[in-house]
Parts: sequence; C-alpha cells; structure tokens
Amino acid sequence: MVRRCAVWVVSAMLGVSLAGQQSRPKFDVASVKAQKAPIQRVDDLRGLMFPRVAAGVFSASHATLMSLITFAYAVPSAHVVGIPDWAKRAAFFEVTAKAAGDVPPDQMKLMVQSLLEDRFKLVTHREQRDLKFYALVAARGDGRLGPFLQPVAEGCESAIGRDAARAKFPQRSGPGGGGGIIGCGNLSELAALLGMVMDSPVADATDRSGDFVFELVSGPPRPPTADSGDTPFTQALQEQLGLKLESSRGPADVLVIDSVSQPTEN
Repeated sequence: MVRRCAVWVVSAMLGVSLAGQQSRPKFDVASVKAQKAPIQRVDDLRGLMFPRVAAGVFSASHATLMSLITFAYAVPSAHVVGIPDWAKRAAFFEVTAKAAGDVPPDQMKLMVQSLLEDRFKLVTHREQRDLKFYALVAARGDGRLGPFLQPVAEGCESAIGRDAARAKFPQRSGPGGGGGIIGCGNLSELAALLGMVMDSPVADATDRSGDFVFELVSGPPRPPTADSGDTPFTQALQEQLGLKLESSRGPADVLVIDSVSQPTEN
C-alpha cells in the first residue's frame, strides 16, 4: 500500500537499559549507506521509527542518526543534547549489521554504539540537567482516547499487528492535509516522537500500556498562517489522539553529543 504524506518529523525511541563505558563488542560485518528522504509506505515508516533486531542482525531503513542514538543509548530523543540538525531529520541511512550469532538486547545496543563511534565518529558523555519538559496526559476527563489512536492487541512487530495497523490508518494525509506523524508503538514511543516535534522532552504520563497505531495531521507546533488551513497542533492532538501536553520542569539524565560527523560508507 502506497500513501502520500507530508511528514515533518518521524523518529524513535526503544529500550530502557543503560550501557556502561566498558570496552564494547562489535559486529562482524556492518554496512552504512546514505538514503534519500523516506518513501511513504507504512512499512517503511515503521522501519524508520523502529530499528529491527532478529537473530543477531540489526537493520534500519531510512533511519536518522537520532533514531540510531536513541536505540543504542536507550535515551529519549528529547534528552539528546548538542546533536546537529542534519542528524535529527535531514539525513537518512540504511544500516545492516551482523553479529557472529544471536546476542542479548543489551549487547546488541553496545554493538550499535560501537558502530556509531566507528562510522559516525560519535563521542558522547552523560550528565544531569534541569530541563523543561511536557507530560503527555489524556485530554478528556473520562480518559477516552481519540479516533486516530487505536490499540493493536497483537503488537506492532507481529505480521497480524502490521496488517491491523494498515487497516486502521485513516489515510488522511496528502496535498492540503498538513504534515504530521504516523506510526505504531507504545505511548512512551509516541511521547518521544512528540518530543522531536516540540524540541523539548515529553514524558508519557498516560498510564496506558500496550501498542497503538496513531496518526496526527496538523501544522507544526507554531502559530499557523492565516491561509495555511492547518489544524493547530494542540487542537489536533486533543481531537485526533485524545491527548494533551502539560508543561513541567525537573532534573533529567541527558546524553551530550561532544562530536559527530557524516558517516563513512562501505
């Protein structure tokens, strides 16, 4: 299924474990190739949002460096500090890397860290900073979600779940439809995507578990022009997803990018 969609941000976040600073394992074989802006099939957008891991193989299509970092270092994108603009949403990469055999998730993350250090010359450190952030909460008093935030009981990774996601996408994006985000994941992952939109950390405070398929169509979060026709961002978030953002502030662990460069390809 092919769809047309003006996407102003697609990114990702996976995992919650922290990697240590010990000597990191490496992949046996790895390939990094530049790609054009992502095509608009649902499967491609799903691959862009969430790198895939299976039987010791790591793969990502149309991935940003930001999405690779959030996977490898288990940190929300809004908690990555000092990353250049090209690494957020302007440059896309196809990455395929193979280990000698199947490896546990924590070791896979360490191997992706090694890959980023080798190919992107990535240097980072962690520190704690006082940050403004948004809490993602239900917009309605009864907790009901919006029409374009639908649960996928089978999970996003299963073939059944992917078919369910395709069936539930409203396919409203297109010429005159504004931009937005589309995808399938849990609400913590959706919060990470919204963090990219807001350029500020967004924490999931919905107390909802499980996977959801979602689509948000609106203008970006800035005052719309008089003739843009875009649904204001906050209104779209409430009407389409049944969610809203509440402003807050507090300490947070961040990953600071000390240096990085465009990658060396195979």
